[in-house]
Amino acid sequence: MKPLLITLSVIFIIACSSKKNITTTVAPTTFTPAELERAAFKFPGTTNDQLVLGKTLYDGNCGTCHGLKKAGDYTESQWREINPKMVVKANKYKDANLDAEAEQNILKYVVTLAKQ
Repeated sequence: MKPLLITLSVIFIIACSSKKNITTTVAPTTFTPAELERAAFKFPGTTNDQLVLGKTLYDGNCGTCHGLKKAGDYTESQWREINPKMVVKANKYKDANLDAEAEQNILKYVVTLAKQ
């Protein structure tokens, strides 16, 4: 019983302290015309590819130490507060190496789908 508990503990610690920028493989996502319009209104020039990248980065980095929150669970202003703090934590504690462009793509994704 103890070896199993120790093994599971080690796996948990490794999962939350990984030194890699974790991303997930996701099927290509296409956002609706309304979502793309909202993204372009909030962030002029935003493309579907940027939103897909934002979703991929969000899914791969933001759910490794806590469950993923639905983007629609928070408002735009809440996401604008949450996003920079979480990027700092991911870079500090997980060495995720999320740069300003990655942070912006995550923000574009969550704000586009944020509750209104």
